Amino acid sequence: MEARQFQALLGQLASVSDRQRATLQRVLSERPVGEAVRELLESKHADQRQCPHCGSKHVVAWGSAHGLHRHRCRDCRRTFNALTGTALARLRHKEHWLTFGAALQDAVSVRESASRCGVATSTAFRWRHRFLRAAKADKPAKLGGIVEADETFFRRSYKGSRQWKRPPPDAGPPARQPRHRGAPTGRRGHAAR
Repeated sequence: MEARQFQALLGQLASVSDRQRATLQRVLSERPVGEAVRELLESKHADQRQCPHCGSKHVVAWGSAHGLHRHRCRDCRRTFNALTGTALARLRHKEHWLTFGAALQDAVSVRESASRCGVATSTAFRWRHRFLRAAKADKPAKLGGIVEADETFFRRSYKGSRQWKRPPPDAGPPARQPRHRGAPTGRRGHAAR
């Protein structure tokens, strides 16, 4: 926008209603979705950036392409970005990735996630496999935190047991009557034996 047009726009803001002003402030304060994805991708390895080709830490900024900053290795002289060598490399429509990640987390179908993102079903299918591959590769080396465990009771089943139908001569009768499928247990949380 030229400076003259911008000054004309500022002059028109004096006659804007309070409701329109609130809407304008909300729109101006929101970041574009593509910018949020770019910042998320580039902030992950910003402090420990190294060449994905040779592993060297001698890298310099080398412009930008497709919305991502590029870097160049001083040792092997190859360029790369934050996605080079990852499962998400060469995927398009980065502005829809957060929406697709939410759809993947909600465990919706491929067609539903494609309609949420406004992409083709084949694209959503490809993205699903790439996102799952990226999640599989990003496993922590060490787990920490609080672990809680609880016991689970299962009703004992003698299905297929020969000793139940024909017990050995020295054994007494079974401890309980046969249990039929779907029969309720005794107490809540405890199996009827």
